[in-house]
Amino acid sequence: MRMFGLLIVCGLLFALPEEGQAAADGPDSWEVRPGAAVQLKAEPKSDAAVVGEVPSGTRGLRNMGCEGMPDLNAWLALSDTERAAAREKIWCRTKFAGTVGWLKSIDLAEPTGVAPAFDCGRAEGEVEMLLCRDSDLTKLDQEMADVYWTGMAVAATSGPKAKQAMATNKEMQRGWIKGRNDCWKAPDVKICVTGSYYRRLAELEARWNLVDMAGTDTYTCSDGRVVSVARYKTTHWGAADVRTNDGSEIYVQTRTASGVKYEGPFGRFVWNKGKAAQMKLTPNEPELSCEIK
Repeated sequence: MRMFGLLIVCGLLFALPEEGQAAADGPDSWEVRPGAAVQLKAEPKSDAAVVGEVPSGTRGLRNMGCEGMPDLNAWLALSDTERAAAREKIWCRTKFAGTVGWLKSIDLAEPTGVAPAFDCGRAEGEVEMLLCRDSDLTKLDQEMADVYWTGMAVAATSGPKAKQAMATNKEMQRGWIKGRNDCWKAPDVKICVTGSYYRRLAELEARWNLVDMAGTDTYTCSDGRVVSVARYKTTHWGAADVRTNDGSEIYVQTRTASGVKYEGPFGRFVWNKGKAAQMKLTPNEPELSCEIK
């Protein structure tokens, strides 16, 4: 009965959006209300030492329990003014950027959108911090998690080479995360991070055939090489599977003044202009002039 009463109090305390807040028995995670950054305290009191700072809008903060919640009878006996004062005394324990501490409940809200796929309690660096507070990027991170694990499931069914395919996919994802986190050096961090997600999502969707194919063109090049370019209906940026006798590689569409250009690793590209295309298929070989057969 006591727990039931506590849950009712939680609903009463957090029903109003402008003052709302959940308690220890509330959601699994919090987000910081819009406004200024809030201080993470060593103890659940205002004069406690500051152990960190959590940016406004940060999502995915783990709910590790709250203190100072009045019981149901006490809450019902309070006036509106007294209830507002009571909310000021509720503190909730959480973890951000590897540091555990306490935040005032009035600075927290139940999540209004998705949280990143990773634990914001372990966030490190400018890019991960941004992912925890920017709603556009948190959605992209969740999308990435869905696409990545779907790709891993496909890799797991690829026969004798399944273990190697899964290991390679995991290694490439780790490399991508490192590159994404290097976006802190970019003039516009969000644009850089967004582009990083779009490119990797296109690679994964095309590599594991998670989307429909848009069509295939077969080219004969100036050195006699035959190149197949299979285009995919990817979600954000376009992608193509470029195949030669030496194997295949996923290239991702990039902006260009004319035609359609797909870029691969180490300076490789396919630049399609109607029935003709310029290609660079290996880093140390010259560009090729190619035409659709």
